[in-house]
Parts: sequence; structure tokens; C-alpha cells
Amino acid sequence: MDMLLLVSPNGGRKTALAKILAATLFLLLTSLWFSLLDLIGFAASFQTLEGLTLPVFAIPNFAEVSVNLSIFQYVLLSAALKCAGTWVMGMLWLLVSMFWKNALLPFVLNFALCIVLVVNGAVCAYSNFFWTKALNPYSLLTNRVLLGKTEFVNLGGFPVLTWQAAVWISLTAGFLLVAAIYFLSAENCHRCVGRAK
Repeated sequence: MDMLLLVSPNGGRKTALAKILAATLFLLLTSLWFSLLDLIGFAASFQTLEGLTLPVFAIPNFAEVSVNLSIFQYVLLSAALKCAGTWVMGMLWLLVSMFWKNALLPFVLNFALCIVLVVNGAVCAYSNFFWTKALNPYSLLTNRVLLGKTEFVNLGGFPVLTWQAAVWISLTAGFLLVAAIYFLSAENCHRCVGRAK
């Protein structure tokens, strides 16, 4: 489609920007939808939402949690982290997909990349490799593990909570991916013809 869209007056980088925005909206809405379904499933399983105002560390599995939030605030934070992780991985898919005309090869490459991130995230989830957790955007999708313990990474000589480092690193990587997608996309052929004249 990119090659066809370049012959359109509105093709090129405008189309790349539209694709980035459409993918971002789709990923955020899908992540929020599944987070809402998680909350509804939780309410259906326990037949109540009364405990949402309790502190999250009141749940035995979250006794060592690194945030001092209510359960409802934790649910909102978890949804936001999942949105960020999904967005970064989606932008990575878009960037990889830009370089091939055929659709199957980038699909296989992106699938393999996701498998590597998931396996890496699973292997390092309960380990002491805190930087691996901070650098892997998949850890934001499994934020129960990331938020479940109070862990720090050394960032310029300052201790930073692992989940906070993961958020900043992932968002920075996401914006760099968006910039790469935008600036590496081909320019519109109409502009090239205008410059040649």
C-alpha cells in the first residue's frame, strides 16, 4: 500500500502520520477494553467491587508492592502500563513492517521478535536482572510482576524503581520508533516532481 499511496497528493509522510495515529488509537482502545474486561471479570468472580478502596498491599500477593495505591488506583496504573507496553510493541511492528513489500516476511519477523520479548520477559520475571525488566517493553504488559516487588535500578547514580525506569525507557523508545517511522517513510512523488522542476 505504501508504494500506491505515494502517487496520491496526500500520500507519503502524511499517510505515515495517519497510520501511526490509527495504530496508536487502535492499540490504546484495545488495551483499555481488555483492562475493563479484566475489572468486570474480577467483579464477576468475587461478586463485589467493594474492596476497590482498600490499599493494594492488603492483598497477600501484593504485600511487597512498590506503590502505595488503592486497588482501584492500581487497576488504573496497570491499565496505563499495559497501554504503554502495547503501544511500544505496536510501533516496533510498524517500523519492521516498513522495510518489506511482502506482508508475510515482516509478520514472521515481528512474531519472532514478540516471542523473543515474551520469553525474555518470562525468564527474567522473577530474577535479579532488573535492567532486563526495565529494558523489555513486554514487562509493562505483565506489570503484576514488575509492580509486585520493590526493586531498583541504578540510573546515573540514583536508585529508580524498576517499573518507573521501564515506563521512561519504553516511552522514550516508543517516541524514537514513531520518529523513525515518520522520517524513514518515503516522500510523496508529487513533491519529488515539484522539486525536480
